[in-house]
Amino acid sequence: MRIGKIIKEERTKRQLTQENLAEEFFVTRQLISKWENDKSYPDLDQVVKLSEFFQLPLDYLLKEDQKMVEELNFDSRSKKWLKRSVAGLSFIIVGILVTMGLLFWNDTLVLEADDLIITGIEKKELSPEEVTNPVTGQKVQLPADVEYVISFKSDRLFCDLARVSGYAQAVDQSGIQVTVLGFRKLFGGRKESKIYVRSSRENILEKEGSNLNKGIYFAGLSAHFAKIDEGQLLIRKEILAELPNSPKLRLE
Repeated sequence: MRIGKIIKEERTKRQLTQENLAEEFFVTRQLISKWENDKSYPDLDQVVKLSEFFQLPLDYLLKEDQKMVEELNFDSRSKKWLKRSVAGLSFIIVGILVTMGLLFWNDTLVLEADDLIITGIEKKELSPEEVTNPVTGQKVQLPADVEYVISFKSDRLFCDLARVSGYAQAVDQSGIQVTVLGFRKLFGGRKESKIYVRSSRENILEKEGSNLNKGIYFAGLSAHFAKIDEGQLLIRKEILAELPNSPKLRLE
């Protein structure tokens, strides 16, 4: 006996209308009518519910209805394929989003002294020079000073360096403080760069601006010192003093 005929017989036996049965299964009356007239078939979940509702064995509902069994098998395979496809597609989308996020990951990175390998230091000596004070209009003598270009490389992962990545951040009587910045990058990126230590002697109102006879100290994320020389020493002042003069050195 076909399942549509069984549904109709069991429904009428219990004096239920198609509307009554539709409410029990949360479907439309038209769908119940299609089941009973073999124009469509309930899915596997609905067949199980019909078995429980009418208190009939599953094999009785499916017995001799080969077309119904084939429909259920096809529907089951389709659902499995759909679930696998959705899972695979979701995995691909997540992978694309993660990859795109990493590729365009562009965040400032503060390097620490341990991230740097110094490869060279150049020094330019600046002779005393007479200039006009822009505030008072008086002639003043700029003291002798020095400027440095420090070349370095870094093996820090996911770090991209600019052509010039470090600058003197502060100068006091104890030393020169420099900061080096990079950018987070997943692939590639520049691994060699420079630190510019410019003279601030033209700021004639700054009494401690000279770079002469001072070591260079590193300011990383943990740099919170009362004096610059309490930070991590990068280059001792004795080494800087022994460097030859490079008069053609340019700090662009």
